[in-house]
Amino acid sequence: MSRIQRTLLAVLATAFAAGLALLGVFADRDPRGVATAEGAPPAPLAAAPEPSAPSVAPAPAPPPAATAPGAAPLRAGGVDRSPQRAMPAQRRHALASFRRELAGGMAALQQRAQRCAPPDGAGAAVVVALETVEGGIRVLDARPQAPGGATEAEVSCVRAALAGQVLPAPSAEPGRRWQLPLAIRPGV
Repeated sequence: MSRIQRTLLAVLATAFAAGLALLGVFADRDPRGVATAEGAPPAPLAAAPEPSAPSVAPAPAPPPAATAPGAAPLRAGGVDRSPQRAMPAQRRHALASFRRELAGGMAALQQRAQRCAPPDGAGAAVVVALETVEGGIRVLDARPQAPGGATEAEVSCVRAALAGQVLPAPSAEPGRRWQLPLAIRPGV
């Protein structure tokens, strides 16, 4: 063992012993964890023994497991949880199509609900309950997004304007429900 390594080991042992002593002060215990009698001085700490055998370098880490050609490398822990790997490409494509259809439908709903915007120009916010049906998305209900987000008159107007509307969405899977926010602003 070189002189620098011995010095470093001695410094680390001293720092460790000082840390234990500090913990012992706060815990009313001897730094080694043995309860002390009240008023009795704690036993002195023993110095760390100097290792007699040379230290052995740790074994190198095994090479990572082979991945499929073109696949992304695994994350730490060996598990790849990325959405692209977890979901088949066909499903990702279908969801992307549905997102586009939903975005277009929400824009259409916002245009229909625009007539319900507050006259003062402040705007309002409602939550629209939606359900997917065969080939579309049906509006079920509307409610205020937050207390004070919209008046009861504005919410009633939005309900009347949107109730029963079915937005075209050929890629929609029937039976799913969502609640999405809808901003109602004049001039949108």
